Amino acid sequence: MKESFLLILTMFWAMLLRSILRNRRDQEILILRKELQVLKRQSNKPKFSNLDRIFFVSLFKANPKVIANLITLQPRTVIAWHRRLVKKKWDYSKRKQGRPEINNEIKQLILQMKLANKRWGCRKINGELRKLGIAVSKSAIARVLKDAGYSPDDRKFERTWLNFLSNHAKRYFACDFMVVDTLFLKRLYLFSVIDVSNRQIVLFNITANPTTIWLETVVRCGFSSLENIPKVMVSDRDGIYGEWFGNFLDNSFDIKLIRTPPRTPNCNAFIERWHRSIREEALDHCLVFGKKDLRKVVGEYIDYYNHHRPHQGISQNSPLKNHEPKKLNFSVPKFVRKKMVDGIITNFELAA
Repeated sequence: MKESFLLILTMFWAMLLRSILRNRRDQEILILRKELQVLKRQSNKPKFSNLDRIFFVSLFKANPKVIANLITLQPRTVIAWHRRLVKKKWDYSKRKQGRPEINNEIKQLILQMKLANKRWGCRKINGELRKLGIAVSKSAIARVLKDAGYSPDDRKFERTWLNFLSNHAKRYFACDFMVVDTLFLKRLYLFSVIDVSNRQIVLFNITANPTTIWLETVVRCGFSSLENIPKVMVSDRDGIYGEWFGNFLDNSFDIKLIRTPPRTPNCNAFIERWHRSIREEALDHCLVFGKKDLRKVVGEYIDYYNHHRPHQGISQNSPLKNHEPKKLNFSVPKFVRKKMVDGIITNFELAA
């Protein structure tokens, strides 16, 4: 019964197709489409070579309607092939990107600076290189130090209070005392005055017994030799200043004294940062025998601090000297190394 039904169905399709398909060409097209329909039922997808893809993409560009009638290929597939070709053409993943690598000479110079001054971090070395006319970013210096086994010291500080200070005066002085104990446990007091606009130490003196008369004499003699004196002086609430200090500055030099609130060292942060610098870079690495010895160490360090030391707050320049690197200088120029502050600090300068 089943075989008879299939035979009758076959004869019916044969007569129907003979009446519809008049020529051989239509019959061949129908056969090809039926073959493709059978192939599509297979589990494995047909694989196309690059030449096949180029042919179908070209045919799609010529007449998109032709591709729409295919069974094994869809228009979205052809478009995906074209996007893949475009993406491959503009692929930059294998091309060399980023900044040029640091040459070995500069790498060796960075390591020399780190070895000679182990307390220096990335920003400090960046400023020293700037003095020599070499422009190297802090991140690049950090990579060099990391590859050499060092741990770069990039300290970050809160700077919200800087805006408050800068809004009140473009240029002002700040003063404070610092305690230094000698080898024989005698306590000395270092009085310093800093120009906040350029971080220059304009005045310092040392005493074992600070009094109001001593402080008045130091300030009067020191300020008398200065050409430009600002209108504002910032100090803490130490008892030695008292009310007389503000009256003295106002009457003698027309300077207004501003006292910081109690227990707020950040309000006088610039002089506090100076104390930290001289301790970490000089005083913590030497023994002070007496007042004369301390004056020598502080004087030499102030000379380095004002003329050679790069400062982060003033774009890695020194208070009395600018360090402008050359635009594109990837070679190490001739430089000289000089021991300063009893050999505690090694300074790098361009050779004359």
